[in-house]
Amino acid sequence: MNSLWDTQRSVEDQNAQVECLVKEKLDEHMAAYFARMNSNAAQINQDHAGHQE
Repeated sequence: MNSLWDTQRSVEDQNAQVECLVKEKLDEHMAAYFARMNSNAAQINQDHAGHQE
């Protein structure tokens, strides 16, 4: 019976690790996405400012 409990606990630990890794990767991807959006917006603003002169 103890082995079953150990297996259950191991699975729960692995699930927690996977959730943590997924969150880290999602945070990285979202940060990169917003950095690209900000860069694109800055370029558009720069282009727009250049056309107004």
